[in-house]
Amino acid sequence: MSSFNYIGVNAPTQDEQSNKGIFNIEDNYNLIVNGDFVLGSMYKHITTMDITSQVATLDFVNPELVNYGQLLIVANNLKYSGSTYSKLRLTPDGGTTYRSSGYSNGGYYGRANGGLTNDRNGSRDGIHMSITGNTATTGYHFVLLLGGLSTEYNTRAQFYQTNDYTGQLAVGWGGGFYNTDERHNGFQFVNSGSYNFSTGTVSVYGLEVGF
Repeated sequence: MSSFNYIGVNAPTQDEQSNKGIFNIEDNYNLIVNGDFVLGSMYKHITTMDITSQVATLDFVNPELVNYGQLLIVANNLKYSGSTYSKLRLTPDGGTTYRSSGYSNGGYYGRANGGLTNDRNGSRDGIHMSITGNTATTGYHFVLLLGGLSTEYNTRAQFYQTNDYTGQLAVGWGGGFYNTDERHNGFQFVNSGSYNFSTGTVSVYGLEVGF
């Protein structure tokens, strides 16, 4: 780091997992001026799925998923082959099977010209990402936090979603979990009925252990 006039015996190292050393004021200034000063996120990008043709499920079984205490999943502009809503399901065996029953789910949902609806159930076929029956064909977005993957306790999900419901804004928030304690190492999104995902993007980020 001599180009930044660093003085000291513990020269700085810039590594994604282990930064060390000390920058003086002039170093920091030069880094900013040169466009080399980067503040990283606690979340690390794991994978992004771009949907360009119709698929029945979106499966995420990257072995890296279990290395993080919490996952952030962001879905943008999901579109479907028909009027439907998505559900989250978990797998204990890397995607060979997905649990299709035994979930608890709860949430509140509302529309621009309507009131809030409380939707909850202790025995579902997945964690519903929208109110049961509140279907849409276009413009579905959600942010999902998934915690506890790979632990022996409940994997828990919390989400916030927006979509276009019959020409008006619809929003919802809630969460859920699988009722039986077991280790999970992946997840999928599947739609109600027999409808497919048509287009959209889903990205997964992991929160480093210790935060």
